[in-house]
Amino acid sequence: MDQKTFENFTNQYELSKTLRFELKPVGKTQKMLEENSVFEKDKFIQKNIRKLKNIYYIRGNNYPKNKKK
Repeated sequence: MDQKTFENFTNQYELSKTLRFELKPVGKTQKMLEENSVFEKDKFIQKNIRKLKNIYYIRGNNYPKNKKK
């Protein structure tokens, strides 16, 4: 692609701005999430996942830390 194509879009501002995106529940979604304790379950999993990985590793399965298959 020709570099001149992007000339009108680059170097427009002194400071680069980064957009921040977040997911916000719409409609009845927030109520459903609260009724099903979704956030509490996620916090529980996050808190205990390291313990489970250590147990798995100790039992001889040699869990690869931060390795993607």
